[in-house]
This record gives sequence, C-alpha cells and structure tokens, in this order.
Amino acid sequence: MMLSMDQPEFVIDSTDGNSPIGKRVANQQQFRTGYRAETHFTFCNECNELSVQWTHFPQIEVEKTRSGANLFGILYYPVGVIAGASGEATINDKFTCFFLDGLFKRKVVSTPCFSFALHGGVQYGYLSFKERVKYNIATSRDVGYTSRIRGIGPEIGVDYRFCFLGSWHFGGRVDNGWLVAETVASFKDASSNGSIASTHNDDYIKLIPTLDLQLGFGFTPKICRMSLELEVGYELIAFLRGSERIYFVDTFNEGSSFNERMTLSMHGPYAHVGVSF
Repeated sequence: MMLSMDQPEFVIDSTDGNSPIGKRVANQQQFRTGYRAETHFTFCNECNELSVQWTHFPQIEVEKTRSGANLFGILYYPVGVIAGASGEATINDKFTCFFLDGLFKRKVVSTPCFSFALHGGVQYGYLSFKERVKYNIATSRDVGYTSRIRGIGPEIGVDYRFCFLGSWHFGGRVDNGWLVAETVASFKDASSNGSIASTHNDDYIKLIPTLDLQLGFGFTPKICRMSLELEVGYELIAFLRGSERIYFVDTFNEGSSFNERMTLSMHGPYAHVGVSF
C-alpha cells in the first residue's frame, strides 16, 4: 500500500534567491506491505458471526534529499534564516501502526445471490510517527518531530457481497472506529551550536476517528468439506487527523506554537487467502 499524509513538504526549491518562487518539495511516496490475520466463528443459523482481526504495518520508512541553489526551509523553529541559499535538505519519516478489532456481525439480507450485514464491536489502535529534517543551507539545522496515539473505542460497519457464476463474488466493506486515545507529541530543533528549542505536549485524551474501506473481487471453490477463499481488491485505511506536529509561527513571540493535526492513510491493492470449514 502507498502511504499518504498531510503536509509532506519540507523545502522550497526556488528560482529566485530573494523570494520563495518555485515548488514545495514533498517527501517520497512508495508502496509498503502490511498484513492482516483474522479468525471468524459463524453460528449455526449462519446469520450471526464473531470475528477477531489483527492489522499491522511494521515500521514504514521514507526519505528524500533535495539539493539546490535557492532553497527555503519550511519545517524549523523560526529563529535564524534558512532562505535563498544553496545547500541540501533531507527529510526522513518513520511510521508504525496496528489495529486489533473484535466484531459481532449480523446478516440482515441473505439470499443465494446477495448478502448484506451490519457489524459492531471494539477497536484498539496505535500509530507512531517520527520525523527528522536536516537543513544544510547557509547554516546547519537538525529538526525532529514525534507523535504517538494509542486508544480503544467503538466500531461500526457494513459489508455486502454479490455472488455469480456459482463460486465468484464481488463485495465490499466499510468500518468506522472512534478511538478514545492518549496523544503524545514533541518537537526539537538544534544547530551546530546546540539546542535552539525543545518541547513536548502534555499527555492528552482525544477522540480519533478511523476508517477502513475495502472493495474486492474473489473466487470461492469448495474442496472436500472446506471452502477456499481467494480475493484481490483495493483498500483504504486511515487515521483521520490522528497524528500531530508541533509548529512555531512567530519570530517575535517565541512561544507562539500550535498543533498541526494530520491525517495518515494507507491505500492500495490487497490479496486475501482464507479457508472455511
């Protein structure tokens, strides 16, 4: 899946040394793999089901370096000027996230060709974000951001499936969670002469929505008394405004700072293999 986040830009590559006229350069985007393990128990009436699923993206790391003759820094404490000079800027982002979901599912429509189900339960989620930006533009600066959330909350969703030609199907699923989450964020900026700024937010409880959207096409052949399920499709997983970055805005009021809340999402193709018996 491909990782996307708000505010991935870290430097402006300008055509003018006096003004920022040019492109705001963003960090690299690359496809990364994750995995999901799940188990389901279907009751005898075949309309009710319990499931537990674990979704995990191990540490995702993306990095980019930009060199230029007229670079303007974006992400740093506003003391000292990083503007309109030749040099190099590097950004490195590291992400880790996982979900643990426990759901009860109830089919409200069940026919040989179509089924529609409602589900609800509990979700536990974790997201860690670490960012490091290095500027070697007229002066040397090393900027670091960290953000972490972890929480638990209710989850609701729906899924549907169209069956055709016996063993083929097309379907989708939407799940929406609401994590009551502890949030932690920190910021630091240092030059070759030492620390310029270093601060962190007090621990705070916030409500963080999550989203999981899935569309897929599959084949379910029967083998002896078992059914093998093969499916491919497209999936979107998101922490909505789940990550925070502390930023400072005023050179003359040195403590003037705010939280930039960012949405982190992973989206791309998936493949599923399952066995039911």
